[in-house]
Amino acid sequence: MIRIAVVDDNEMIRKQVKRFLNTYALKNSVVFEIYTYEDGHLLTLDINHEMHFDLIYLDIEMPIQNGIQVGHWIREIAQDEWMQIVFISGKDGYDRKLFSINCLDFLRKHCIKPA
Repeated sequence: MIRIAVVDDNEMIRKQVKRFLNTYALKNSVVFEIYTYEDGHLLTLDINHEMHFDLIYLDIEMPIQNGIQVGHWIREIAQDEWMQIVFISGKDGYDRKLFSINCLDFLRKHCIKPA
């Protein structure tokens, strides 16, 4: 089983990413346990309470704690290099900031279309 977190302040984006993941899991006979969060702070609270994720889809621009702050927190404070992070944003220009976090990938929100 692969534990995945989807973190975005936009409910529509969270639902769409979750749908993509469930479709992939069904087609490829894999099991995902998917958790959704509306902000990065809630994710860090769960990680602080010993919850581990294999993969995190993490929005960059969120009001309480943005994705870049969360990514740095995961790598520097939680000291977890194993959690894979895919950043999500509607904007480009984060290249240098994301490089230091050692993320797996970057997904543009315009690629995520409502079903």
